[in-house]
Amino acid sequence: MVLLDILMPEVTGIDVLENVRTFSRVPIVAFTADVNVLSLAMGKGADDYIAKPCDPDQLVKKIEEVLFASRNNIKKNKTTNRNISTASKTSFNLSAL
Repeated sequence: MVLLDILMPEVTGIDVLENVRTFSRVPIVAFTADVNVLSLAMGKGADDYIAKPCDPDQLVKKIEEVLFASRNNIKKNKTTNRNISTASKTSFNLSAL
């Protein structure tokens, strides 16, 4: 799970978010004081968000919620068809994963 500050120096959290989403579905919670960019972060693939400043207990609860949802999605995906076909017509069975 990634807790991603959106307003960072030199590179924005939106840039990091877009980059991570090119190779991973790791749960990401956007974390920022600028509530105007939260909807942008959600549109770019963040799983949830929390506005700064926040209560530490609220932050922990949000992280727990995102991790719980992520675990449920993994379990749901394991019960669906696990065969992948590629453009070359080669297929892989991912049932053992």
